[in-house]
Amino acid sequence: IQERLTSELADAVDQAASGGLSGLLVVCDAAHMCMVARGVEKAASGTLSYAARGCLQQDAALRVTTFPLLV
Repeated sequence: IQERLTSELADAVDQAASGGLSGLLVVCDAAHMCMVARGVEKAASGTLSYAARGCLQQDAALRVTTFPLLV
């Protein structure tokens, strides 16, 4: 669900911008209750998912440079 939500959010922002963005990177950090309920040691830790569009989707080097600025 998290991956789909992240992708749908990226699509919605890209569509709302009407193609005015050269690149878009959406990062979602979520705590999954199934992990918390099972007592995983780092229950407060989250799971990251991201969706890239435009130049950030096509250029891996640019994505690698940009990603740490957001996380």
